[in-house]
Amino acid sequence: MPTPSWADEIRQLYLADAANQFVIHGNVQDRLLLEPASLTVPKLGNLTDFLTSVQLQKFDLVFSYELGAGLRLEVGEALYQKLKVTEELPKDPAAAIAFLDSFLRFVANVRKLAPGDSKDADLIGRNHHIAIIIKSAELIFPLSKQTRDYPLHSIASVVRSWSHETHCLEQNLAVFLIAENLNDLHHLLSQNNRAARVEVPMPTVADLEGAFTHFAKTFPTALGAFASQPALPAARLAGATVSSIESLLKRREHEKKPLVEDDFADLKKSLVERDAQGLIEFLEPTRTLDDVHGSEGVKTWLRQDIALASRRPRSHADGLLALRAGWNREDLYG
Repeated sequence: MPTPSWADEIRQLYLADAANQFVIHGNVQDRLLLEPASLTVPKLGNLTDFLTSVQLQKFDLVFSYELGAGLRLEVGEALYQKLKVTEELPKDPAAAIAFLDSFLRFVANVRKLAPGDSKDADLIGRNHHIAIIIKSAELIFPLSKQTRDYPLHSIASVVRSWSHETHCLEQNLAVFLIAENLNDLHHLLSQNNRAARVEVPMPTVADLEGAFTHFAKTFPTALGAFASQPALPAARLAGATVSSIESLLKRREHEKKPLVEDDFADLKKSLVERDAQGLIEFLEPTRTLDDVHGSEGVKTWLRQDIALASRRPRSHADGLLALRAGWNREDLYG
């Protein structure tokens, strides 16, 4: 399965030492298709699952922090126990950031020690790969218009320092700040020139095709008519998120109600409106091409394109492939 373009961008920047801190924004709440080496069958997961199991699968330690859940260790329990830092990870934002900053300095000092013959010799002098994932960063580091909000500015300043402090740059460190809206994040982090701002886009048709290939096995009843042609529902539902499509298919599978091609127009309308949280609304047109004066040739071609998109004997995907191949419209309609 090809790596998403935004994930490949992160990989290239990190390997080139161009950035070790990444502000990930955009479609960060969607579901992603996971296919790490440890899995024989792909599965769906959230962005944190993708980062830990795919993007950071070779890292030694991966921490995650969320406002409600606190600081957690996602990967590297055995190594963390050897380091014997602390038994309980903090939950308060200020305490969690202070702990992580202290821990990064601690491992930097351990790395500088000369290897010995102690039982922990495998820890001494090693440059461990460490990642920190901060979820819903805009809630922990919100945009503040108060210049004297010192507690907030201080923890934001500490996180920003991880992108330029020497001991952090020498460490194999990757920091991920996940914020749905970049404009809601504290300016010290959103405008940090040493951090890379990476946008997770809406899923492409190719992304949805891979998801529908997976869904065909998970929801055999709902997708029975399209099990062998995932490109068709992917093209017709482009613009919707994977999570909204998954929710729809779960309901259809439970109701034993297969999808048919006539469903796609209404389904796409409802899915996109729901994903946009009411900011986008599809309106039924009150005018037709007959109300447009002139340009008769253009209107004729538009009517042909509409007929091609809506005709049933051949699939929509076949029509698109034919157009890309340069076939004449008369050949298609004949």
